[in-house]
Amino acid sequence: MISGYSIALISLEIIAFIVSAAILFSTYRKTKYLSHLLQGISFLLLLVNGSLRFVTSFFQEEIVLNEAAGLGLVGILWSVMNACLILGIFFLLFSFFYIKMNSFHPLLNIISMIIGASILAFSYPAFTELTFNAATKSWKANYNILVLILIAPLFIFFIISIIIPVATKIRKSSYKEQKRQMIVQIVGLSLVLIWSASVAFTNVTAIALIRPFLLPCGFVIWSTTLLLDPFNIMVSNASINQIYIATQDGLPFYFKDIKGSQTLSSTLAATIISGVKTALEELVQKEDKLSVLNYEKQVLGIVSFGPVTAYVFGERFDKIFETVLMVLLQQIVRNPNLMFYLSQDIVSLDEEFGKEVNFMVDEALKSVLIL
Repeated sequence: MISGYSIALISLEIIAFIVSAAILFSTYRKTKYLSHLLQGISFLLLLVNGSLRFVTSFFQEEIVLNEAAGLGLVGILWSVMNACLILGIFFLLFSFFYIKMNSFHPLLNIISMIIGASILAFSYPAFTELTFNAATKSWKANYNILVLILIAPLFIFFIISIIIPVATKIRKSSYKEQKRQMIVQIVGLSLVLIWSASVAFTNVTAIALIRPFLLPCGFVIWSTTLLLDPFNIMVSNASINQIYIATQDGLPFYFKDIKGSQTLSSTLAATIISGVKTALEELVQKEDKLSVLNYEKQVLGIVSFGPVTAYVFGERFDKIFETVLMVLLQQIVRNPNLMFYLSQDIVSLDEEFGKEVNFMVDEALKSVLIL
């Protein structure tokens, strides 16, 4: 008979991981950022992990499939369950390192090797001791010390790729609302850290009972913060001076001087934009296409979506800021009133639309600490 403990745990995991995956896939549809897709896939793998553990609850003793090989049904289910768990964690670490490095960093090769070794270790029956807990009517595992050693570098990578960027954002951000969001993230991610560290103490009954609930709780808390800001863990390394947003005819309708430096006059910028549009017409009219042009010690970044293009002048431009700008342009294009207004060959926004676009821009810049 299935215990209330197992039912409560699988219910929480189904709700938490389905909600988390749905949020991430929805965010990916909006941002088209690889990390969000990988995170969504990882939550589905974690859901499979929880579902397989629930299935083992139907068996109160091991069902031996091959006595000579020492293979049992519960052991096989537990091995597959662990493989899904480790793969889910791998996709999460991979996605967060991709966010931090803006590329497929060589360090990911080391993580991949450790993950591969972890899957083999966690799936090897001799390294796992399964016992049935009569009180909760569920199985629990005690792992060989060699398995736990493999967890240590993953624990460190988790702190480097996830906890440190969030802590950096809390420290550097000057906006109270953003700080509150990041603190909620820290709470969620701390639960995941505690879950990871407590794997070495599953022989303690209280820890064995509480530990499985920490992972779904931690990740659902973290993922819900994406509803407020899809770039909540991202910090851009871009250094931006000015932003122009122009129509497909090359007419700038929005300008923001971020640093107040006036390193480039609006007239000169408009001239450059006109020249760039003429020279790179094919390029800038392709959606999701980025071009970075270097001139003297400055760069000009170009991001287009539909009939609008953002031209960014500064010292540095990166993939994260490109993604943020793409989402910003999508918001502008999907505003029917604003697009109707711009279709009338307007070269400057009225007060109402000006405030609306400025709010969109400020929110996008704040999300990755440009402002």
